[in-house]
Amino acid sequence: MRTATFILFLVLGCFRISAQSLPPAATATFLVMRDGDVLGQLVLDTAQYRSMTEVEKYYQHELDQRLANDNLTGKPLGNSLTALTAERDARIKRILTEDQYAQWTALIAEREKSDP
Repeated sequence: MRTATFILFLVLGCFRISAQSLPPAATATFLVMRDGDVLGQLVLDTAQYRSMTEVEKYYQHELDQRLANDNLTGKPLGNSLTALTAERDARIKRILTEDQYAQWTALIAEREKSDP
């Protein structure tokens, strides 16, 4: 019985800590990255920050999976990566405000312009 009570206390304590650490009205700095380089930052509210983090995790996982697939090479790989990037960009557009999305696209465009 003590063990069950202790586990319940730990679980409830974790929920309390995470709820306190990210208040709904708070803002956080989100780093905009491409190819491992920091391009800039956006100030997002808690919900946006969480959503953007999920989008980036999903994108990175899918990117890794596609690049690791030995059967996907050349043009099919390029098409797959283009589609994945378009999907990511569309999801990001739904999360950010118009001003934030404009800032995000400007950071990405600046990076693409500077790439050889």
